[in-house]
Amino acid sequence: MNNTQKKFLEEMGIFPKDFLELDSTTSIEEAEKNLAQLKAKFKVGFGKLANRLHPDKPSGDSNLFQELLKLQKEINNLKVQRPRYSLTVFFDSSPTSPRPIPRAKADYQRSAAHLANMKPAVTR
Repeated sequence: MNNTQKKFLEEMGIFPKDFLELDSTTSIEEAEKNLAQLKAKFKVGFGKLANRLHPDKPSGDSNLFQELLKLQKEINNLKVQRPRYSLTVFFDSSPTSPRPIPRAKADYQRSAAHLANMKPAVTR
């Protein structure tokens, strides 16, 4: 975003703090609501600026109007990024440990005793 586009946003009443609030939201729903409000505010401001800067108007400027159209495209492409969830399976209740919980020594001994009592497979 260049300085001209920043000036356009300021004229519309959209400031860097508005974008920072989007980044600091804690829920997806809240972020989507805030983004919709920001886009609505931009739409109103865009209409006023586009009317003033349109090249067909006597006070219009085609270069500034093109910058405004680029800004509109950038704002319209803003989306709330949903978090990507890991497919890691946790074996205990702690979300910080993806390793399985070690079994007690008695469990291993019982398993070994069970295997010792098994009959061998018959092969022909």
